[in-house]
Amino acid sequence: MHIDLDEKLGRLLKDRRRSMELTQADLALRSGLTSRYIRKVENGQASPTVNSLVKLAIALEIKPAELMHLLMDA
Repeated sequence: MHIDLDEKLGRLLKDRRRSMELTQADLALRSGLTSRYIRKVENGQASPTVNSLVKLAIALEIKPAELMHLLMDA
């Protein structure tokens, strides 16, 4: 089964968010992004910009480089 990078990234972000017991609204507040945008990213329907990816990583208390490493290993 082929999973594209947007889907992998969305799954990683959702898993991390849930492990921190955060809602999408919580993550939106932490990152400065909207809940709607986060939902789209988590569902693989949006590709975050580098700026948004950094904001999400920081909000999820993970280094952006580590997030990219996890994405490549997923």
